[in-house]
Amino acid sequence: MEPRAAQCRNYGLTLALCSKPSYYIGRMRGYSATFLDATQTTAATVLWRQLYTGREVKTRIWLICSSELSDGRRLVTLTEDPSPLGNLFRERVDVEHLPPDKPTGEVLATHRRRLETVGVSAIAEDKDTIIAKTLERLREEFEHLVASGILVPLSQKEAARLIRDSWN
Repeated sequence: MEPRAAQCRNYGLTLALCSKPSYYIGRMRGYSATFLDATQTTAATVLWRQLYTGREVKTRIWLICSSELSDGRRLVTLTEDPSPLGNLFRERVDVEHLPPDKPTGEVLATHRRRLETVGVSAIAEDKDTIIAKTLERLREEFEHLVASGILVPLSQKEAARLIRDSWN
């Protein structure tokens, strides 16, 4: 994660907030660092996730550039291949996927080009705004995943049955 974070600093972005490394929650743990550009209209988040599969530990790092737009949309440019499940983002999020190994400077430049051509202005954000919007986005994205059938709420009884049956 540190190479991507250092590259963000080298491109003039300043650290706005960090999440501290977590213990495993289930089989996953992670942390992130969010940087802001000089205009505070682009947030660049370096996201580190580690998944323990029982036999191996898989680590992934994403760079996610995002900007809130004056028309209510969010522009997102991220280093991740599109999901085989389709668009996991809710409506009003305009996403462009870039290869996971795309250099930081090229990701930032791609996002800036997209901002220049989107036709509306980006809204400046500060640390407190990012925190508030992140919490709201997590709630909205969770509801979107439930509504689309990707996440399915289970009762304790159903969860216990699935866990029990998975061992057979």
